[in-house]
Amino acid sequence: MLNSICAKYYPSISPLHSIHPFLKLLSLLLFIVLSWISDDLWFHLLLIGFSCLLIFESHGPYRIYWKPIWGMKYFFLFLFIINLCFGVSWTMNIVMMLRLIEILIYTTMITLTTKTMSLIHGLEMIMSPLKLIRVPVSSIAMIITLALQFIPNITEQANKILKSLASRGLDYEVASLREKWKILKAVVIPMFLLSFKRADHLAEAMELRHYNPEEARTRLEVDCYHRHDLYFLILHILLFCILIGKEVFLCVI
Repeated sequence: MLNSICAKYYPSISPLHSIHPFLKLLSLLLFIVLSWISDDLWFHLLLIGFSCLLIFESHGPYRIYWKPIWGMKYFFLFLFIINLCFGVSWTMNIVMMLRLIEILIYTTMITLTTKTMSLIHGLEMIMSPLKLIRVPVSSIAMIITLALQFIPNITEQANKILKSLASRGLDYEVASLREKWKILKAVVIPMFLLSFKRADHLAEAMELRHYNPEEARTRLEVDCYHRHDLYFLILHILLFCILIGKEVFLCVI
């Protein structure tokens, strides 16, 4: 079955749930930069350890973090084979796999521990400098957040269709390669039709509530800064300093 790339919000009481969404998204940008500028295997093992610490502190089901990684197993295998064919070293191959796993875990943590409206608020704060050149930041933040939320909805619809086909004797898991292609063709059109129908319902609900992204809005729940927010950001800055210090040390040697 298909797996969600982005996990839905999981209500729980954890330090990560209470971190301000602006700092979460800022830390995500720092983490992605760290992951892509470093090619050192040991540093990526450190990032994997840090990602595992985030999994433990989120107090969410571990299977939610495993699902997107397992869902991309064929992509990892294809990438690994392609890299070997083009002469990429084993170490660099492992680094590329770890890089993708780190980012998957981190983005899953963000969507798992942050509510939709908090994500929108955080995106608006990240993109707030663009308001100076009259960019519709609120509309863009809403579009991005809804797109992220629709990814699990689309895969959920696909899973329902696959189950209905399996009940009629067309089981994707045990089908041959040719039969799998036929099943996928039978899934794609209904999946997108159901997704468009759900999008129309969402648009109608927003219109009935007189939603206008250009107007100033008040928030029912206001995200506040806490002391552990600063510790969370310091951890990412510390990782950045470790990377810079390692590169400087190697240049001196």
